[in-house]
Amino acid sequence: MIVTLFVAVTAADIRLEGQPPRVASLVGLLAAGAGMRLERFVFDARGRAHGATSPAALAALALGLSISQEVTGYGLIPVHALLAVCVAATAGVLVSRIRRVTSSADRVLIAGGGAVADALSAAFREAGTVVVGRLDDAQGEEVLGSFDQLERIASEQRVDTVAFAYSRVGDERLADVATRCRELDLAIAVVPRLFAQFDQRTRLRRINGVPLLVVDPLLHETRSPVLSRAFDIVVASALLVLALPIWLLVALAIVIDEPGPVLYRARRVGRHGREFDMFKFRKMQRDAVGARLTQFDDDRFTRIGRLLSRTKLDELPQLVNVLRGEMALVGPRPEDPLYVAEYPQEFAEILRCRPGITGLSQIQYRDEAPLLVGDDFEELYRNEVLPKKIDLDRYYSIRRCLGLDVRILGWTLVAIFAGARVHRHELTRSLRFERTHTPTEAEQAASMAEQAATKVFEVA
Repeated sequence: MIVTLFVAVTAADIRLEGQPPRVASLVGLLAAGAGMRLERFVFDARGRAHGATSPAALAALALGLSISQEVTGYGLIPVHALLAVCVAATAGVLVSRIRRVTSSADRVLIAGGGAVADALSAAFREAGTVVVGRLDDAQGEEVLGSFDQLERIASEQRVDTVAFAYSRVGDERLADVATRCRELDLAIAVVPRLFAQFDQRTRLRRINGVPLLVVDPLLHETRSPVLSRAFDIVVASALLVLALPIWLLVALAIVIDEPGPVLYRARRVGRHGREFDMFKFRKMQRDAVGARLTQFDDDRFTRIGRLLSRTKLDELPQLVNVLRGEMALVGPRPEDPLYVAEYPQEFAEILRCRPGITGLSQIQYRDEAPLLVGDDFEELYRNEVLPKKIDLDRYYSIRRCLGLDVRILGWTLVAIFAGARVHRHELTRSLRFERTHTPTEAEQAASMAEQAATKVFEVA
């Protein structure tokens, strides 16, 4: 199809320039040969675009076609030559897209075993790829045979691709298997070592034939601090203006409920370990004392304070902290100096960036109050909840970028109105946002009945 379009465009262009039919036919044949070379170079045997293709290659082909006009007097002017090449390339892209959509999914055979093979198999299946099984000398789940049985298994299972995960066999044996895969015309995929650390943009580079997987620097560190800060200022300013009526209503409700200050200043640790006062609407009684943390049924709440706590409207004044440069819209949770002092090594990476109004740990533990139960709920927070928050905040501080910030802002809205949580893969540590399941009335009734039955059984 690509060659046909190439010939048609080229011949038609020659005829439009008033050349004889035989000249158009001759140049069309030359264009057909160039088109076949282009198709072989740009697209592989399965019709997929070749990764090494560049605009420079297409421009070089167009230049070659146009040179014949200058040398022989027959051919295409540069603009028309470029048009012919672009038509052929565009047709190829469309064909590859159509083939990818209409063709059946690749059938992948995984070579190797263990946790990496499990993660690779799950990743392929989530992407809609058919995993026919595994190839390994050791026995295990889904293992169809040993490496010596590659040819038979590939033929029986109609395998398209062999993906090499970690294996205990030696490199020489794996190299032999890879050679046999090429002889069978099978695509080969290899999981690199340290893949769990490659969350940033990666690219393949060759140094004298040695392939290197290059991990680009963190985008936030190299290019986007100024852009992120400008984004925070613009959005925070707009939200402050839009939320002004809410400010007035909340401030009036706080004063009516219990006369006193409207705002509460909470001491927090910010970027580079600098402490600052984080603003919040006051939700406790004026003379409230006790634990730094609040429980779900904390009797120190005022009536309006309890509502502010459930809706998170008490955090609205933190927009002022954003404008002052002490906080960002998205970032790690601003933590109390007492808890930061207990985990100095863990917070070292986190404190490289500004704390945020929302973030990964804020989404995951939006309703943490019900988790803080018992008389030693502060110890529970220190030993169980806080380490999990630190883990999420460290993930963000290492991989932060403007794109991740936008995703977190979107999922914060989902968390507020519909519920959401953060899921991290155990092996790859990749991040995924998920809607939380809200149980139906029937499921709640069944759960309550089960709990009641359990209590009756325990009493009995």
